[in-house]
Amino acid sequence: MYGIQNQPIKAIEGDCLVYYTLFDELPGNRGIASLIHDAIKRSIADGDLFPYRVFWRGDVFVVRFCFASVPHILQNVDQDVSALLHCSKVLFSTIWFEQCLEKEMENDWEEQWIFEQANIDRDVILSRVYGLN
Repeated sequence: MYGIQNQPIKAIEGDCLVYYTLFDELPGNRGIASLIHDAIKRSIADGDLFPYRVFWRGDVFVVRFCFASVPHILQNVDQDVSALLHCSKVLFSTIWFEQCLEKEMENDWEEQWIFEQANIDRDVILSRVYGLN
């Protein structure tokens, strides 16, 4: 979950979740690539090897949680969309620079390894307790 704060349009602020996939069979998300083009160029200039980086694949959704009792009504669509795009650019650029996708994959692998180890340990204990081979 990401917190968005200090925006020119207060209705954009709040907590949001980003839904995405990293499934290799899907194409990289061109919208995100276009949105954070400058961040990608800067990271490549700093020595990042883009082909080895993890990137958003397929569709990406950002869902903001609104806890206000009165929903926001768009007053100036151009201004609101412009502010939303700027906010999205900052959010995805930060995720890119901090290598959050890679860190998340690493955490997933660790959790999977722990789960598999727990199953192996359980099987060993059960086989010793019940004398199964």
